Amino acid sequence: MNEKNIDKLKDIFESIIDSDIKYSGLIKDIDYFSLFCKAHEKNNIHKILNFDTCMFNYTYKNTPSILMLFSINVDNKYGVKYISENVMELINILEKTFIKLEHVSTDEVKFDDHKFIYVSVIKNLE
Repeated sequence: MNEKNIDKLKDIFESIIDSDIKYSGLIKDIDYFSLFCKAHEKNNIHKILNFDTCMFNYTYKNTPSILMLFSINVDNKYGVKYISENVMELINILEKTFIKLEHVSTDEVKFDDHKFIYVSVIKNLE
């Protein structure tokens, strides 16, 4: 299963490099909902493990990069262990796929009556 996810991540990553799908804001100011809506409009939503996934061209510390966002709906049906295991598995797959990552962070956001965990990852292109 990991090989399939690794290949899928590479394919998505490579397709974004030449696309016009961009994010130009700051990492600390990400409006996840808006970015996922933008990704949906461009048919840029994918499933990796149990995460909805989208990617954007980005400039990180003056270097061309790809911003990867991963989202999982937590709600009450999943326990902390389930979420933690999924995040750790995702990080494991990302490290196997890209070796070096410039930025990894997680954020918990409530939207309406739902709670989401977001994982933000940046990989430089150089």
